Amino acid sequence: MSVILLIDDDDDIREIFTLFLNLEGHIIHSAPGGREGIEMLRTVHPDIILLDIMMPGMDGWETLCAIKQDPGTRALAVSMCSGKLPDLKEINQYGKYIEDYLVKPQELSELSNILTSIMERFIKYTTEIESLKNKISDHHLIDEFYNFQKTLYMLEKFSRYFTSDSEEIELDIHRYKTRIQEIHDSQGYPFFPGLLELKPGI
Repeated sequence: MSVILLIDDDDDIREIFTLFLNLEGHIIHSAPGGREGIEMLRTVHPDIILLDIMMPGMDGWETLCAIKQDPGTRALAVSMCSGKLPDLKEINQYGKYIEDYLVKPQELSELSNILTSIMERFIKYTTEIESLKNKISDHHLIDEFYNFQKTLYMLEKFSRYFTSDSEEIELDIHRYKTRIQEIHDSQGYPFFPGLLELKPGI
């Protein structure tokens, strides 16, 4: 059972997701917008935030930045969930802040398993980061390593959609992989992880 905060301005989406995820055993809190979601975080402590992007007033990216800039909420797991694909600029700018990006419509039968997988991955990386920071003095380097890993995951997940930017995205992927490997090599085996091994999928 997980505690999920759903921030989405679509009443139907909130109702359907809440009903289905409740049936799967999760506890769901929902908010109709970014400001309401941030206010709810004063009293709700979710395992993951499922965040829409296209919302009036305060969109999903603005909400994400507000969450990550607040010391009290910056460590929370966030996955975007939107009817639009991200563009290359958005991935490079925000990829480091999110654990995943789901594209609506989502198959309800798979939603619970997907969220559970995201949360398991988030816990694994959080544990790894805490362990590494007890062994390596340069904490900024560790954060950079995992931020680049997450951004790389997003780039590879959506790369097939960037047909007009194929050359640019290949350069970005190469740049992130090169830097990740440089950080890994500078710290050495056995306790520093290698490249992130994920199978990106929508």
